[in-house]
Amino acid sequence: MAAPPSVPLLEYPRWLRTSPHPGAEAPTGELTEEWYAAMRALFHTDEDRQLLEGLITRRVTVTMYDSIQFTDLIYRNGGWTSHGWHAGGCASSRSIEIARNKSVARDARTLVHEELHTWQSPYLNTRDAELAAYVEEEAWAIAHELPEVDDLRKTNEHGELEPDAEKIRAMIDRDYPGMLAPPSEGGVPERIISVSPDRTTVTIRTEDGREYTRAPQEGDVVPRDRRLLTPPHGHVVDLRRLL
Repeated sequence: MAAPPSVPLLEYPRWLRTSPHPGAEAPTGELTEEWYAAMRALFHTDEDRQLLEGLITRRVTVTMYDSIQFTDLIYRNGGWTSHGWHAGGCASSRSIEIARNKSVARDARTLVHEELHTWQSPYLNTRDAELAAYVEEEAWAIAHELPEVDDLRKTNEHGELEPDAEKIRAMIDRDYPGMLAPPSEGGVPERIISVSPDRTTVTIRTEDGREYTRAPQEGDVVPRDRRLLTPPHGHVVDLRRLL
């Protein structure tokens, strides 16, 4: 059996298509002791320490940027054009990139979200990968008594707050590049994964692993791993200073 591919870069477009972008009012420049102190105050439980120690042990690099901008392709008015949007963060198996926020609490939430992506199976489809990450992030935020950000919670029968998986699924289908609605009631969700070299057909992968091609349709978005990082090298987080 062939070795699995490396964990793909996973976008985190919580604030995509918003203006200003998520880091527009965030501090810039080197990470200060005040920032580290605020992060330490948030990562204060034994479970938090295990998360941070796991990143250190696995040698995962965490880098903060002023902004992270992706450029995808979108099909409009019979032709393809570039489609740029700002992401809150992204991850691979060995790195986490986070766009700084005005709120350190949002930086912390993004770190929790992206940490999960670093060890997820490369065979996991995007919907399931993101659902798990958002549920983990929201559960962490609830446990740490952080305010709700995107109406992704519900109150259960015991009167306790918990992540709302249905709202999270709907948000992923609405906001993530290339997502397509199921072709029929009870059908299998799909995602556009590529466009042909001559840009006359798109390849679509169903969540059960099948692939097929069709002509592009108005509003189709093709995700691409093309991102602009500002500043280019960012600011690497000393994870040991968070312990």
